[in-house]
Amino acid sequence: MLIPTNIITETIQTRRYLHQHPELGAAVYKTVGLVEQELRALGLEVHPNIGKNGLYADLNVPNAQKRIALRADMDALPIQELGQKKYQSTINGIAHMCGHDAHTAMLLGAAKLIVQHKDQLQHNIRFVFQPDEENIPGGALPMIKDGVLDGVDKIYGQHVWPTLDTGKIGLCTGPTMGQPDILEIVITGKGGHAAYPHSTIDPIIIAAQYINAVQAIVARNVSALDAVVVSFTIIEAGTAHNIIPETVKLSASIRTLSLEVKADLKKRLHQLLESVCAAHSASFDFNYINGHA
Repeated sequence: MLIPTNIITETIQTRRYLHQHPELGAAVYKTVGLVEQELRALGLEVHPNIGKNGLYADLNVPNAQKRIALRADMDALPIQELGQKKYQSTINGIAHMCGHDAHTAMLLGAAKLIVQHKDQLQHNIRFVFQPDEENIPGGALPMIKDGVLDGVDKIYGQHVWPTLDTGKIGLCTGPTMGQPDILEIVITGKGGHAAYPHSTIDPIIIAAQYINAVQAIVARNVSALDAVVVSFTIIEAGTAHNIIPETVKLSASIRTLSLEVKADLKKRLHQLLESVCAAHSASFDFNYINGHA
């Protein structure tokens, strides 16, 4: 099936408009307004205010055998966009850097195409637009609690991927996108003057040892057949160049594809921190925040 040129053009225009007007989290009011307007113009049965500002629309056909859902996310990221594109983000400090503008535009384009061929459908179609994908626990669960998946037999999502050639779709067997969790740690030692490190318990040294040792867990305690990523992305410590601080705050992004691997990893991360801190007579706070599952 060839996609009509006008739908391709409109999809590109919608994506660029959304790119210029990004919104964060569940506060995607302008985006939702645009999506709802487009869906109603197609004559679809629209259900707004689902979960945290989500919505869905139904296309129902006679004698339908199943209901298939297609899903896109709508929120942007708190990132400053660089460059000089004509459709640059117009909102300071907010930009669509994960492709959700494309996802939303593509699903609207798919809705237009499917409506044109609704007489060929054997199943009802539900178009789902989710806010707050970037945050934990995210916007999916509130939508599910509000019934977005009631009566749905299968649901499909997609994600743009910059390494794929234009016009190609990538598929693989099994889990593909890792569940995102957050690890927050505070290591507490004993501060003091940098010239007298022997009289302190240096939390920076402890944090460095822990960060390096965590990668050994990933490399040696997790099967090579299981995918795990632990990336420390925030390290906060100190107020002056000549003072050893009392505390260090760490934050890491964790990705796993298996609940069993996740449970074992969480246990090992805690055990490792406990042992490293004990070796230096330091204390710690360990906060593992479960992601979307």
